[in-house]
Amino acid sequence: MILPLQITYRNVDASPEAERWVQEEAAKLDHCYDRITSCRVLIEVPHAHRVWGKTYNVRVDLGLPGKELVVKHEATLRAAPRRSSDKRPAKALNREDRAKDLHLAIQDAFKAAKRRLQDYARKQRGNVKSHEPEPRGYVSRVFPEQDFGFLATADGREIYFHRNAVIDDDLEHLQVGVPVVFSEEPGEQGSHATIVKVNS
Repeated sequence: MILPLQITYRNVDASPEAERWVQEEAAKLDHCYDRITSCRVLIEVPHAHRVWGKTYNVRVDLGLPGKELVVKHEATLRAAPRRSSDKRPAKALNREDRAKDLHLAIQDAFKAAKRRLQDYARKQRGNVKSHEPEPRGYVSRVFPEQDFGFLATADGREIYFHRNAVIDDDLEHLQVGVPVVFSEEPGEQGSHATIVKVNS
């Protein structure tokens, strides 16, 4: 269990049920990342609207070593079609039904907090996706009248490309020695470039 767990209520009465729901959700976060130093939860009803009714906003503040994650879950408006008796093709705005149920609002806020916490934990471990840079090379031979050419790669290989692989279909203007970036795929007769773009 995360210690200390602080629950604040604003414009709504405290309830043992809500406290139990928050404690259960906070315990799930503790399993996700064990270095949480504090958890503050704010449950509020901003105001009761005569048409939309009472909605709940839930805010979760997680204290972590050297960082604080804040997640706000607030009721949003969504479009709902008007009654068919109304001739106008307009839409009316209604509050989300999930925000009208305190238990669902707490669950949604903690789900969002869990996703943010998992992203933070991945970054801490260094498990962030890294994109490999596009391969670079230069045009070694080009035959515009026959709609193909060859690229020389940095590791000394020569890769075939067709006119259709050249971005902007600019094969006529490609000259030997022009630097390019490309995407490569294996083929039946060796590798070929599926995308060739002049590297300017």
